[in-house]
Amino acid sequence: MRNTFAKSFYEAAQSDPRLCMIVADISPAGSMEAFRKQFPERFVNTGVAEQIMIGMCAGMSMRGLKPFAYTIATFALFRPFEFVRDDLCYQNLPVTVVGVGGGVNYSTLGGTHHAMEDVAIASAVPNMRVLAPCGLVGEVQIEQHEDSGFGIDPEKRENAEPDSNAHIVAKRGNHPD
Repeated sequence: MRNTFAKSFYEAAQSDPRLCMIVADISPAGSMEAFRKQFPERFVNTGVAEQIMIGMCAGMSMRGLKPFAYTIATFALFRPFEFVRDDLCYQNLPVTVVGVGGGVNYSTLGGTHHAMEDVAIASAVPNMRVLAPCGLVGEVQIEQHEDSGFGIDPEKRENAEPDSNAHIVAKRGNHPD
């Protein structure tokens, strides 16, 4: 899922200069390397500062950009929860939050990396749409749709890669065009 998302995001960024990626301490993982190298001005690594990641995305979206916040699932929602709820959801901003490693996918890293309740918590927040693909995941389409930040195209499942623990939390909002 991680590689499929990164590849699709990179391809979409070629034609949409408003797409930008804000990560919290995960760029060494490599899936966003191509995007980071080609578009360094649209890539920010906040380090271990998830609240800053969400706050930056809120501000960037208010300036007409299409920011994606991307990190390990627990750090995409739990640590910056108040910022996600207040800055993104209450204002209904067009920011997409992507969390990887759902469930106990990062089990060896301990309980701080377990995301057992992220979908339930995110589903309770107003103006939040949650997508939690699992199993065979097809190409992730980054284009803006009326009903979500992005969607998964079932027609492209022949190139799917298996991943049973991918979580995508997609913030739905007013998308500026």
